[in-house]
Amino acid sequence: IILVHGFRGQREIPRFGGVAFARQLIGAGYSVLSFDLRNHGDSDASPDGELVIADLPRDLSGALDWVAAKQPDLPIGVIGLSLGGDVVIRTAAHDSRIAAIVTVDGAFEPVAASFNFMVRERGIPAPLARQLVWSMQYVHRIWPDESALDIGKRLDGRKLLLIHNEA
Repeated sequence: IILVHGFRGQREIPRFGGVAFARQLIGAGYSVLSFDLRNHGDSDASPDGELVIADLPRDLSGALDWVAAKQPDLPIGVIGLSLGGDVVIRTAAHDSRIAAIVTVDGAFEPVAASFNFMVRERGIPAPLARQLVWSMQYVHRIWPDESALDIGKRLDGRKLLLIHNEA
């Protein structure tokens, strides 16, 4: 099982229960890999220092390559938290090595989630938040053009469990 953390997270994933959660999985007979996405935790920053969400599936693909090199016949399940859920769905849509997918509070619509965060959590007036989100989307190209929910339709019947809290 590969664990993928959320935005501003790191491989220890305290929200999952961290190392204790990984130990539970190991105790149940699973092998576990957790890693830091680029620009997170101990991973290197992108060459330009920018966090581009569309680039993050390459990090998970690298983890899949590592597991496949060690155990080529091992079925691989992936668990993604928040932004990690988005990364998992995007990666699974083009990488059939992922046999099972679990997302917890997946950030499948990052544009809407960012707008809501700015308005509700930061108190930014909605008109300004719209402009900030527009800039993040079209000027800085932070998010991919296609939503993870639309991409998820191409998972070819693989096992998928979506767990989500109240918004």
